[in-house]
Amino acid sequence: MISDSTLRSWEASSRVLSLRDVFTVLFKHQNVILTVFIVTLGLTAFVTLVQAPVYEAYSSVLIKIGREHIYRSEVGQSNPTISIDRAATINSEIRIASSADLIKKVLEYLTVETVYPDLSRQTSTPGRTLEEAIMKFQYHLSVSQAKDSNVLEITWQHEDPIIAAKAVNLLVEFLKEKHLRIYSDPNTGFLEKQVQFYKQKFDKSKADLETFKRIVGLSSLEDERRLFLEQIKEMDTTLKTVQHDIQGQRSKLRSLKTQKGSMPTSISLSSVNQGNTSIDKAKSELLDLRRREQELLAKYKERSRYVKEVREEIAIISQFIQLEEGRHSDRITKGNNPIFQQLEMEIVAGEANLQSLFSKEQEITRQLMELRYKLRNLESQEQELEALDLNLAMDRKNYETYLYKWEEARVSEEMDRLNLANMSVIQAAMVPLHPVKPQKILYVFLGALAGLVGGVGFGFVVEFLEGGYTRPEYLTRDLGLPILARIIQKA
Repeated sequence: MISDSTLRSWEASSRVLSLRDVFTVLFKHQNVILTVFIVTLGLTAFVTLVQAPVYEAYSSVLIKIGREHIYRSEVGQSNPTISIDRAATINSEIRIASSADLIKKVLEYLTVETVYPDLSRQTSTPGRTLEEAIMKFQYHLSVSQAKDSNVLEITWQHEDPIIAAKAVNLLVEFLKEKHLRIYSDPNTGFLEKQVQFYKQKFDKSKADLETFKRIVGLSSLEDERRLFLEQIKEMDTTLKTVQHDIQGQRSKLRSLKTQKGSMPTSISLSSVNQGNTSIDKAKSELLDLRRREQELLAKYKERSRYVKEVREEIAIISQFIQLEEGRHSDRITKGNNPIFQQLEMEIVAGEANLQSLFSKEQEITRQLMELRYKLRNLESQEQELEALDLNLAMDRKNYETYLYKWEEARVSEEMDRLNLANMSVIQAAMVPLHPVKPQKILYVFLGALAGLVGGVGFGFVVEFLEGGYTRPEYLTRDLGLPILARIIQKA
């Protein structure tokens, strides 16, 4: 009799699916498994062979950071510094390349009937056909950025390799055109108007400045100020000299008038005794002393020692003459005093000279006041001149700025017209020789693997659904009874 421990060990071992159980199911349902495998592999091979080949055209484009990405201000003096985000620039180009508008242009160039003839047969509405063609084109289009570079990789799949290559090359060509249209800024007309406007303002400011200088007679403020100061200094020196001459002339006239008052109007002209010549000699010396007195008065004041000494000599000689004339009065002939007459003439000449000096003083004073007035007005003229200079400088700067911007925009538009974009084709799309779909070997391998897995799985499902016992151990597990004997039947 078998013990309970033996039964429990058999039961535990029978609950574990062993390799023998697997092979038992495989060999028992080998026909079913083989059928599923063959059918799956056949269908995969059939679909692979029947499926139309798909070719992929490839092109790579280098995006260069150039004039399109530089900000140009239409107003202002200079362009601000803007950092360019390379990733954002490349993503923008990717969006442009995959845009529906660009794809529509490619399809219109190649025609939808040529690219997708089946769509033109399925739908009768041209607009609907074009929309479906664009969606289908976008589905098979791939635009991506090469890793760590400014390179766009453009691929498109189609059943016709020639059409695939043409479509990709057209897409790249239209991408360059659209890139220029989007980034270009056609403002040449506006800038040209600004150039003409500021040119007129610049010419007017220059003419206003020249007119102002011509009217006020200014060539340079510094030179004009220096000239005024020099003239004022010279006039002031001349005025002081004239005033000093006036003072001297006045002193001289006072002295002459004093002498005239003390001078007799008549003197003895001749005597009976012609041998007495002492009086004539004294008169001659007196005349010389009078002249010397006048010369000293022109240089020195009346209180000067030299003037006093000369006057003392004049007094002595005058007294001597009077004494001598008194002694010989009966023999002297009287007449006009020539010294008195000479003093009168000198007084008249001195007064005329003094009047001339007064006139000269007045004229110099008037000119000096006029120069000082001009010097005072020079500050207001200087402010006006500075304002005109500032306007001229601003108009010149604006004119030069817009002239530079206009020339730059004109060159940029000419480059746009010649389709000169900062985008270079590294590799143009070539007609692919080998299809990318279907991959027959891979598909057959995957079909065989799927058929094998499906067949084995289907065999285990059939084994589970039969409900019988393939091996006696299963009966021991379910009934809990040991196996005493096993009968093998061979057909």
